[in-house]
Amino acid sequence: MAMEEQRDQHVEEEMEEEPGGCAVPIEALQAQGIAAADIKKLREGNIYTVEGLAHACKKELTSIKGISEAKVEKMQKEGKRRRVIAAQ
Repeated sequence: MAMEEQRDQHVEEEMEEEPGGCAVPIEALQAQGIAAADIKKLREGNIYTVEGLAHACKKELTSIKGISEAKVEKMQKEGKRRRVIAAQ
C-alpha cells in the first residue's frame, strides 16, 4: 500500500508542474511508437507521465533495468513532441 501512495504522490507532483494540472500519462507515448514493455519499465522506475519523462535526467532513466541510452533519447524526443502537441 505504501508503494501505491508513493506513486500517487509522484503523479500529483508531476501534475502540479504543468499549467492547469494537465499531465499526460506515459501510456500516451505508445501512439508515437514506444513499446508497451518500455512504458511498463518506466512506470516501474516511477515515471508515470510524459512530463516526468521530460524532466528526468538520462542517468536516472538509464538506471532503469532494460532502458538503454538510445531508448532514453528516443522516448524523450517523442515525449517532447507529445508535450508540444498537447500544448497546442
